[in-house]
Amino acid sequence: MKLKIELTRIILDTYNIIPDSYILSEKVPDLRLKQMLLEIEKKNPQLLDFLIKPESVSYASIPLALLLCGQAYYYEENGELTRICDPILSTYELIWEYAVRLSWDTFYATRIDISQAGLSPKPPYTKVTMGYPPKPNEFSLKEEHIKEWVTAKEHYECGGYPFYPEKDSENWKNKQLDHVVAPYPYIPLSCL
Repeated sequence: MKLKIELTRIILDTYNIIPDSYILSEKVPDLRLKQMLLEIEKKNPQLLDFLIKPESVSYASIPLALLLCGQAYYYEENGELTRICDPILSTYELIWEYAVRLSWDTFYATRIDISQAGLSPKPPYTKVTMGYPPKPNEFSLKEEHIKEWVTAKEHYECGGYPFYPEKDSENWKNKQLDHVVAPYPYIPLSCL
């Protein structure tokens, strides 16, 4: 379970980084991938109905879409593929209905219809933005963490989270400050 949580966190933290494309363990450059999609479309256009195409609004968040529709896997030590989490949405919904995004500066989700001019709009038709990390609670941000950060002393000799580095250290010589941001990511978000 711990591995699944770590893998989910990696996907959430890097959801907008487009992964490399592979076909049968061979890396495929973007231009070749587009050519292959055009060839498939000529032969059997229905096969593309369940693919997020490079021109789609959802293309930048493919890892998140795969996680949410239960298609993100990892290899167990015995070589078996194991699903990271159960599907929340169907593959159809994540291709045709929703473009999913994360926002690091809000706790609330939004749903916005994507307006498209013309006779035949292209899917997805709705953009959903989810807040991440979720709103802090006692599990993710403890009162002691806030107290440690707020009452931290400025100088290194005092312990805690000093602002100034130890005298004569490499950071001191380079005028590099320590602990300029909270050690717990929920502290700045909880102050908004």
